[in-house]
Amino acid sequence: MAGGDLAGGKSLRAATGAFICFEDEAGVTGRPPKGRTWGRRGITPTVRVSGRSRGRLSVAGLLCFRPGLPARLCYRLRRHTGRKGDRRSMSETDYIRLLDGAHQLLKAPLIVVWDRLNTHVSKTMKALVTERA
Repeated sequence: MAGGDLAGGKSLRAATGAFICFEDEAGVTGRPPKGRTWGRRGITPTVRVSGRSRGRLSVAGLLCFRPGLPARLCYRLRRHTGRKGDRRSMSETDYIRLLDGAHQLLKAPLIVVWDRLNTHVSKTMKALVTERA
């Protein structure tokens, strides 16, 4: 970066033929949002919603790029039931399966760019990266 070149690692990507993959995750809940409405004083309006109020859905996705090819989206879903003792987010195993699935789909090495989420920088993930590098 001292020379003003922000993409200094382009030669590594070109030499290996790797895809550059950007990863992010999100979670949604099945519970309907709370809202307010105008109503007559003393008469509380009631809004009925269908569906259950429990459960969460976690999504992690990889957006993969390589020059000359269309962008590819690889994702993994995980449904959380809300049972006691169950994890409420994706684990290292889920991210490992996402990377393995993307690697099998793309049939090329991956250069992954992700945030510093605790499951991304855990000892398990570091061991996986050093094992497969």
